[in-house]
Order: sequence, then structure tokens, then C-alpha cells
Amino acid sequence: MTTHTPLADDHFLHDLAATVASTDERHTVVTHPLNSYLLDPSGAPSMGILGTIIDIAGGFAAIGIAEPDWVSTSNLDIHRLGRRAVDELSARTSVLRNGASRIILSVEVSGTDSEGTHPVATATMSFAVLKRRRGTPTYKLRPGEQPKWLTGGPSRYSKLLFDQIGLVDQGAGVVSLQLSTYVRNSSKVLQGGSTAILAEAGALSAARAQGASAPCVTDMMLRYLAPARVGPFVTDSTQPASDRNLKATNIRLLDSGAGNRLVAWCSALVDPGS
Repeated sequence: MTTHTPLADDHFLHDLAATVASTDERHTVVTHPLNSYLLDPSGAPSMGILGTIIDIAGGFAAIGIAEPDWVSTSNLDIHRLGRRAVDELSARTSVLRNGASRIILSVEVSGTDSEGTHPVATATMSFAVLKRRRGTPTYKLRPGEQPKWLTGGPSRYSKLLFDQIGLVDQGAGVVSLQLSTYVRNSSKVLQGGSTAILAEAGALSAARAQGASAPCVTDMMLRYLAPARVGPFVTDSTQPASDRNLKATNIRLLDSGAGNRLVAWCSALVDPGS
């Protein structure tokens, strides 16, 4: 039986300083300030940080829809809409399907700067609905309510995102991450946004091994296959196809502490840079 515990006071989501701007029966909106440590080489938000804010917004929306039951993320597909430098991100969810066993959401991500608001990415998420058990928490927010672990304010990251959560790049598409209270969720498994960050790191490591100078992930299709419970988690990345503009990369996320169990699979498109 899955047990739930509060997120640690030093969890990486605290440091992101995101805020639930609004929530109702149809939409959840999460905003998130950016700083230089959360950007890719082009100066745009990194794919990992996009995956994290989308996971936060989609998770809150799905939990509210499924209550009193619980949800588990199954799929996350993200497509960038250009690479523009912005000061703040906003992710807005819409319900595509609300079924007895599955919830599907679309998420639109925009960015604001001194010139206005601009589209940044579009995403689709699906969730399995899990029947409520003893100990299942209640996270549904009332209008205007903030979760205690989303504190708002400026982002408190003081290192590059990969370094902040403890990634170790061993080269050639192999990146590892220890399970800690900093990156696990309330079910004591690797948090969904952390999984996206790890997948992005594996894709970039593989691209650099092939000579890419300043790679950026432009698209990501992530499949959550099993709970990532033990760790360290290790990426195994291959490039089945590429041209001068894009490299297709497949990333397996393995739980090395659980017999290299396959816990997630990702297909990513990588721009190798100039």
C-alpha cells in the first residue's frame, strides 16, 4: 500500500517559488518566475523546467478532478513553440477527458516579458485514476488557496538546474540521480518534474557525445512506466536518427537499485545548436 508524506521543507519545488494563480472546475493556472539557472543555452526556459511547471499544474488539476480518489501520471508530451527568453512562465490546464479510470489534460504554457505575453509550449498529460485508500491526502484547492509547499516569490535557485537537484553526467547519454527528499514526491517516489529533468539531461548528454555544441531539447514524449522507488536512477540514451538540424533520442530511465527496472521511457528531439 502506498503511503503519503508531506514534501520536505527543502524540496526543489519550494525553491522554484511557483504559485497557483487560479483554480476552478475547468482550469488550473500555475505561474513560475525564472532566473538564469533555469534556462537552456538559447536563453529560453529549459525543457526540464517546462516539464516541472506542467507537472505541477496538471497534477493539481487532475487531483481536484479525481477527488476523493488519487491519480498517477502516465504520459507527458511537450512541444516547444519557439525558444524565446521570458521572465515568468504560466501553465494553464484544460480538461480533455474526465473518465472513471483516466483523466487527460491539455496544458498551454505562456511566458511574459517587458513586451507582453508569448506562447512557449503546448503539452498533453494523462493520468490513471487510483481508488482512494487509507492515508490518501486531500490536495484539492479552494479558489484562492495556496498549497503550503508552493511559496511564491523569486526563484531561489543558486545553481544550474541539473546541479541543484544533484544530477551526475557520466557522458555518452548516461546521467544518474539519487533518490532524496529533495526530489521525491508525497508517495516517496521520484517526482514527475524530476523525471522530466533527468530525461532531458540524458538527451543532452547523448547529443554532446555526438559533437553537439549547445544542444537544446525541443520536444519530449515521456512515459511513466513504474514507480521510481529506490535509486540511483540512470539514463541509457540512444540516437536512432538525426540530421543536421534535429537529433531523435530515446532515453530509458532505469532504477539501478531495483535490478535496473525500467521506470520511464522518453523520446526527445534535440537541436544540436550551432
